[in-house]
Amino acid sequence: MVYPGREAEFVVVRTYWDFVDYILAHGLPYFISFDNDLGLDENGSAD
Repeated sequence: MVYPGREAEFVVVRTYWDFVDYILAHGLPYFISFDNDLGLDENGSAD
């Protein structure tokens, strides 16, 4: 995590459906932070 010690302030969802489930259960958050390296690289790796 980029913000050490602040993990309790974030909700992490890893898939689209986890995101949908969260929104349906809790409503839209005030802020959303997206990962900057989503997807696979040119070699098909998620590293």
